[in-house]
Amino acid sequence: MPTNKFLYFFCVMMVGSFVNIFAAAAQQKYTAKDSIEVYKLLDAADEADGKGSMDTALRLVHTAMEKSRQRNFLRGQAFAHLKMADLNLKREGAQNLQEYYDNASYAARQLNDNFLTGLVFLQRAQQKGSVGEYEEAEKYCKQALNHFNLTDSIHYTAKTYNELGYVVEKTGRYEEATAYNLKAIPLFEKAGDTKGAANTSGNQAVVYFKLGKKEEALKMFKESAESRETIGDIKGLAATYGNIATVYLPINDDSAKKYFALQLHNAQKSGVKANMLSNMHKTIRVLKQDR
Repeated sequence: MPTNKFLYFFCVMMVGSFVNIFAAAAQQKYTAKDSIEVYKLLDAADEADGKGSMDTALRLVHTAMEKSRQRNFLRGQAFAHLKMADLNLKREGAQNLQEYYDNASYAARQLNDNFLTGLVFLQRAQQKGSVGEYEEAEKYCKQALNHFNLTDSIHYTAKTYNELGYVVEKTGRYEEATAYNLKAIPLFEKAGDTKGAANTSGNQAVVYFKLGKKEEALKMFKESAESRETIGDIKGLAATYGNIATVYLPINDDSAKKYFALQLHNAQKSGVKANMLSNMHKTIRVLKQDR
């Protein structure tokens, strides 16, 4: 007959085994169907956000978060935290976002997921850039790149180079900004993100303009406009035509008038005519003073 000591040891071992079994089961409660549902909710939140329906986007992310928690879907929770941080950054500014980043970082570490870790760093860079902390933003961008380079995500590598170009340009380091932007554009194109390539081309045109390279600036703005025409980005097209007109204004009045007219035409189509006209008149006054 076994001793009490042996029985105790045996019971502890059996309980430990059952605990491990149940813990393993708890760790993987979600199914492929659950993950698809969560990602659909997050995609719908992105779409609502893009249309300016912030309340709808927040509701969808809350639903995705709750479903991910109920099913112990850690990756879904991480993406929901990051989307919540993104929405709150747009709605309320850069404050009170640390908890979202911390929760997403924890999940990324638990999953040993370089893509998620890179995404956390990229969003923190965007947060810092939004409040003018450009050195911190640059640091986070470079950390994001280190992780994205360990994945096959050329799209987010492109986004990170684009963000680096932006924050470096803000510190007056135009040549470095050029290098980052020119790395981003072909990666966006390879990833099939025409709008991303157009945005970065526009950013680089601004850099060339600040460097006094007006021909290069016009070339990049026009490339950006062609891309926007292809995808029907009317609002972005209106802004780009306005930028082209701004470059032309001190050197060619006829061309400036032509592009201001195109700007106005697209502004009317996009429903932002009043704001566009106001900005156009301000630009003309400033440039006439400079002349």
